[in-house]
Amino acid sequence: MAEQPNDFVRSIQELITNSATDQIRASRQFNELVQSIARGELSDREANERIRQFLTEATSRYLTDLSRLTISFLQGLRTVNRHYSDYFFDHVAGETFDRHPTDDGTLRRVEMALSAPAGEDVQRSFVIENRQDRPCEVSFAVSEFTESATGYTFRAPLQLQPARFTLRPGDEQVVTLSLPLLPELFVPGHQYQGTVLVRGYDNLMLALTIDVQSAGAERPAESSRSSEHVNGYRPDDLTQLKGIGPNYQRALAAVGIARFADLARLDDAELRARLDSATFQQALRYDWRGQARLAAEGDEVGLRALKANLPLNNGALKG
Repeated sequence: MAEQPNDFVRSIQELITNSATDQIRASRQFNELVQSIARGELSDREANERIRQFLTEATSRYLTDLSRLTISFLQGLRTVNRHYSDYFFDHVAGETFDRHPTDDGTLRRVEMALSAPAGEDVQRSFVIENRQDRPCEVSFAVSEFTESATGYTFRAPLQLQPARFTLRPGDEQVVTLSLPLLPELFVPGHQYQGTVLVRGYDNLMLALTIDVQSAGAERPAESSRSSEHVNGYRPDDLTQLKGIGPNYQRALAAVGIARFADLARLDDAELRARLDSATFQQALRYDWRGQARLAAEGDEVGLRALKANLPLNNGALKG
C-alpha cells in the first residue's frame, strides 16, 4: 500500500516537468518567429494575416475540443463520486461484502478472466438460472479490488445490470458486468483481483481477474458466445434454428432465453411478454419453439423436415 502515495508523487512531478518543457518549447518557437520577422523572411502584414486566418479557423475547433475535455472530466468525476457515495451508504448500513455469508458457509467459485486497455470499459455478460423450486431475490455484493503485484486494495466502480431482480423457478436472467478501467485506479501491465458474491442464489461467487493493457492496445478477440452460463454449462447456438440470426439470438439472451429448452418450454403468453412485437411475430412465423423442442430432443431428422416446410429467409429477416 506504500507504493500508491509514491506513484502519486511521481505522477505530479512528471506533470510539472512536462508542463515546464511545453512552456520552454512554446517560448523557443515564439522567439524563432520574431527573428524570422526581424530578418525580413516574413512581413508583419503576412504574419498578421496568417494569425487572423488561424484564429478564424481554429477557435471553433479549440472550443469544441475544450468542451469535450471538460465533459469527459466531469463524467469521470461523477463516476468516482457516485461510486464512493454508494460505498459510503453501504458501509454505514453494514452492506459490506464480508457480512453476507451463505447458509452452509461454502461458496461455489466461478473464475472469470477479463481484459481491456486502460481507459476503456471491460464488459462481460453471464446468465443466472433459478434451479430452486421457489422464487429467489437476486442481488450482488462486490468486494474491493486488489493489485496482484503490490497487494494494494481499492474500490472500483463496477456495475451490474440489472443490479437486483426476481427469478421464478426455472427462469433465467442475463446480467451484464461493466467496469471502467479508470487510469487513476488501473495501471497498464498490471493484474487485479476482485470478487462478486451473488446474494440469494446458489452460494455462488464470481472470481474476477482483470488484465489491464496499455492504452490503445488492440482488444482481445471477443468470444462468439453471447453470454456465459455461471451454472456450469454453455448456452446453445440458437442461430441453428431457421429465422434466428445473431441479432435475434442476442435479443433472446437479453430476456433469459439462452438454450433450446428455454425457448421450447414457453407458451404464447410468456413469449409475447418477453419479446417485442416484431420479434414475437418472427418467432411465430418460423415456429421457433417447435424447432427448439426438436433441437433440445436431438431430433435432427425432425428438425430438418420442419425447417424445409418453413418460409424462406429474406433480407429483411436476417435477425
